[in-house]
Amino acid sequence: MDEYVGDIRQRVLERMDLSREMSDEEIENLIGEEASRLMQEEPISIRERLMLEARVFNSLRKLDALQELLDDPEISEIMVNGPKHIFYEKAGRVHAWNQAFASEEKMQDVIQQIVGRHNRVVNLSNPIVDTRLADGSRVNIVLAPVSLDGSTITIRKFPEKPLDMQTLIQKGALPEDAAEFLKMLVRAKYNLLISGGTSSGKTTFLNSDPALNQLISNIFWGQRDNFLDVPTDCPTRERAAWTGDAGLYVDTGLMLMDSYNVYRKWLAQCRYGQYPEGKVANIAPPNSKGSFMTAMLAGSVGWGDACIIVPMAMYRKYGDVRILEENYEMMKNWYAFLESRAENNAIQSGIDYGEWCEPRTNPMMSMQNGNFDVATAYFAHSGETLSEIAAILGKEEDAAHYREVSENAKKAFEEIFTKDGVVESERQCQYIRPIQFGLVNEENCAKNAEKLNELVLANDYHLNTGFLTTPAICGILCEYGYEDTAFKLLLQESAPGWLYAVKKGATTIWETWDGINEEGKPSESLNHYSYGAITGWLIGGVCGIQQEGRKITIKPIACKELSHAKAVYDSPVGTIESGWKYEGNKITFEFVIPVNTVAEVVLPNGERHELAPGVHQF
Repeated sequence: MDEYVGDIRQRVLERMDLSREMSDEEIENLIGEEASRLMQEEPISIRERLMLEARVFNSLRKLDALQELLDDPEISEIMVNGPKHIFYEKAGRVHAWNQAFASEEKMQDVIQQIVGRHNRVVNLSNPIVDTRLADGSRVNIVLAPVSLDGSTITIRKFPEKPLDMQTLIQKGALPEDAAEFLKMLVRAKYNLLISGGTSSGKTTFLNSDPALNQLISNIFWGQRDNFLDVPTDCPTRERAAWTGDAGLYVDTGLMLMDSYNVYRKWLAQCRYGQYPEGKVANIAPPNSKGSFMTAMLAGSVGWGDACIIVPMAMYRKYGDVRILEENYEMMKNWYAFLESRAENNAIQSGIDYGEWCEPRTNPMMSMQNGNFDVATAYFAHSGETLSEIAAILGKEEDAAHYREVSENAKKAFEEIFTKDGVVESERQCQYIRPIQFGLVNEENCAKNAEKLNELVLANDYHLNTGFLTTPAICGILCEYGYEDTAFKLLLQESAPGWLYAVKKGATTIWETWDGINEEGKPSESLNHYSYGAITGWLIGGVCGIQQEGRKITIKPIACKELSHAKAVYDSPVGTIESGWKYEGNKITFEFVIPVNTVAEVVLPNGERHELAPGVHQF
């Protein structure tokens, strides 16, 4: 059939009058004539002829191999991964389509046809674009090599019959009393703002706890409000794109929304603002002329290290080596500056921001306590990451150098800041960092995790972490068997804890744990996305979705107190879903794996499964 399609298409193209715009009817007549000729030469049925004519017409006047899928009202989503692999979703199931584009060039023609209707541009300089079809269907296009196995097209169709209030009530999506309230407001001629709640970003997380769902909504709004051109820390005060905030949040930021281009542009601003000696400006682009203190604090670890952390996170998610190539010189210069600060493989001089916004501390206290354990930890961690980046780029000599420096820094950290590999401190953050960065051996990681758990219990399941380690605390507790502690910490409703702000009526994330204290007095920023990095664990831990390039691992952590949780992640390789639900003592899992991928699933009981594309239940 494909051979016949190509033959008739070519003959029709040769007969078309290119001096004028031919009508659809004229094109159909030419196709019919060529199909009749074919029937005289080849034994094909009437049904086959009609299918043949439709495919040729679609290839000339519509969206080629996609048109028949678009015309089927029961198909809800179309996924294209390269010219030869087309899949569609129908009645909740994913199927492979028996048609394909004739070539990569034909697929690119269709892509340009789609984006051209709305005057959009997609090319290697702007490889990701969102647009719509004439019927309103949403389209996402990602060109290779950002898309790893060829260019991709994802089309989400809308139902022919729009959802009305009664349908929403029947499906349980809208309570009847809420519907009546909306009707009353409309009759009273109120202006209404309808927001998307937890599902209007790139990723959705839903669970049984209303306060936790509100927290997710707050995190989405924090990112929406701040990721405008560059990732600013808050939209109401300095509105500055701080490196530290961007670095600790990047994994979450890339999952919640398609923010690749926001980070890429921001990294260009970081390159522009780098000091001659390698220091990275803390704010990019700069929002003032700066001062002596500005230049001095540009050498702060955890902040400047974002120039290594962010590109690597982007590479892991998207697999586009260009983001490493673009920023490699900046990374090298920053790390050369860190090497200049180090003596005997450790950093024990200079001023750094430190943990930052740790409970019961102020900025001056944070900078005055030395922070040399923080500095040496990042010196080791960034060296290890930079070594990995150098190897990816084929720079083996650089890779060997950074690997050696990192290993020596790890040894120095253990010798100076621990007692035989175990931390002695009353601060949660100081136990998290050596585990998070692998600065001590596995046996000592377990001992430090045990002491971290004891501190959380002694603090009545409250946090006392700041910006740098908060994103990692729940994941580390779970990794070492303290799931109960992690979930109680997550659901803590008094300060310091994530749900305190929710109970105070917050609709965004606050800069500090008690942004509005018990007396109702506000302080600092009340729209600051950094502590929202916990979402990375909710998606990657509670629902267990972990994706690096084409590698998908799902390792959920279930909790009876939540009863159920589900995450839907529109990843660079397709939509990944993971959910679990308790019914009494019985737990069920459901996973959706995108086309052209294979996922390794590890259930809480240790069972392992390798899942092909489609829907799976356990």
